[in-house]
Amino acid sequence: MSKNKDFIYCMIIMTLLLIGVFTFFYGGRDDIVSHMGFGGTVVSILLAVVAIIYSFYQSSTYENANAKLDASASQIQEAANNVSVVKEIQPMLNEFKEEVRVLKEGISNVKEITGRVDTGIIALKDDISKSLISNSKSEDKNHSSKQVHESFFLDFLTISSPIHTITTLICYKSYINR
Repeated sequence: MSKNKDFIYCMIIMTLLLIGVFTFFYGGRDDIVSHMGFGGTVVSILLAVVAIIYSFYQSSTYENANAKLDASASQIQEAANNVSVVKEIQPMLNEFKEEVRVLKEGISNVKEITGRVDTGIIALKDDISKSLISNSKSEDKNHSSKQVHESFFLDFLTISSPIHTITTLICYKSYINR
């Protein structure tokens, strides 16, 4: 940075010296002064043309930057609208989470009840098979043609569904109570 600054000072000093020497030697000649005036006019016109071209360039650059800013502003507006939509969806998501939690609790309660029903049906099957075995031993041998064979009935209880087992129990109780 210091070398650049020194170079600029040297150029300014040399330019001032050159102008001073030129003025000293050619200051008394009228034709040089008119040539210098013409040269100044030409340089002024050239600088004016350069300034006009530069202003056109700056104008187009400004328009491009303005278009980019407009596009960015519209993207920001769109993002802000999307954020507001997400804020509207948030309460619905919270409600959905609550409903899922309630459903989970309901499913666990159904599993618990199903486990209790399965335990009750197994106990019911055991009671039916015990009562059939005890009834088959205590009943009269003369009625053996009317009774169902014990192994068939036990196999039926083992592979039957809970509804079949309950239906069979109802039929059996009805048969005994007649």
